Parts: sequence; C-alpha cells; structure tokens
Amino acid sequence: MYKNCGTHPKIHRICSGCSDLDNEYGCPKCDYCIKCGGLDLPFSEGAPNPKGFTVNHVNRIHFPDKMLLIVEDDLFQQKRFLDWALTLFDPQGRVRVACVSNAVEAWAILQVKEIRPFAIILDHDLQWGSGSELLALMHEHLIKIPVITASGIPANNQRMYGAGAEYVYIKDQVIAGMADEIVLKLADI
Repeated sequence: MYKNCGTHPKIHRICSGCSDLDNEYGCPKCDYCIKCGGLDLPFSEGAPNPKGFTVNHVNRIHFPDKMLLIVEDDLFQQKRFLDWALTLFDPQGRVRVACVSNAVEAWAILQVKEIRPFAIILDHDLQWGSGSELLALMHEHLIKIPVITASGIPANNQRMYGAGAEYVYIKDQVIAGMADEIVLKLADI
C-alpha cells in the first residue's frame, strides 16, 4: 500500500483498503490516504474538480497517474494500439491509456488540465477534425504535449510534423514497438 500523503485533514471513516478505522490522514494499518491514495493527484483536496468526483484507490496495485492518449478512428486499429500498450505498460501500473476516435473528443480531454496526457499518438484522417487541425488548435492555445504521428499514410505524418508533431512514425511502426523508447521516456516511469 502507499504511504499516506500527510496533507489532508483529519478523516474518520472505514478504510476502503483494509476496513480498519482511519486515523488522522488515513488508515493506521495500511497507511493508506483515503483522499488521494497516497499520491498527490489532480482530484485530491485543493485541486480543481469540476464535478466533485472522489479519487479512490480501488482494486489496483498502483494508482494510475499518467495518461497516454491515442487518437484513432478505426476500432480495429484502436485494438492494435491497446494490445501494443499492454506489452509496454503494466496493466495495473501508473499509466492509463485512453482511446478516442476524433479530434473533437481529443480536444475535450485536453481542456481538463488535471488529466492531460503525457503524450498523444495521433492519426490524421478522422471523422471529426484531423490530426493537423488538432495540432493547430493545441498550438493556438499553447498546449504543449508531445505528439507521435501514427497515420498509415506517410504524407499525412509529414503534414502533422509540419503542424507541430515532434515524432514521426507510421502506424505500424508504433505498433511494432519502434517508438517504445520515446514513449517510455515521455511517461517518465
């Protein structure tokens, strides 16, 4: 279990981690902080939380505190990316992977600073928006997140590079593991 964070006010309720009564910052038995799971996470006390969601460390070995965003419109290709991610990250580890199918959904995620991804793997041809349009919007709003291109069409990847993507790969190269070293470095785990 995680050490308690030592920053939250006195809490007295039953620990969801081991069912013991909590002490000042968490459970005396497992040293688990009810508020943040032992980590300083976005939705812990004092941080913006637009909908009032609680942060729970439930049924996880590690609390995921990093996100990789995959923007890919084809469901089969999303599955391929998720299969690849399972070879790279611990399924119960610190990285969570989100797949969205268009630039509109990706932009919605980027609006919430507390959950912004550490990197984006970006296809170009999408039903709503394109990879280049998303990059232009990110640039316009000063959102600096590393982007790895992942179109199956090399010319599209060059367009995205011209629009601000830092790393140029075709989809099959990313899935084959050729960008693994970069992704792990960006994840900083």
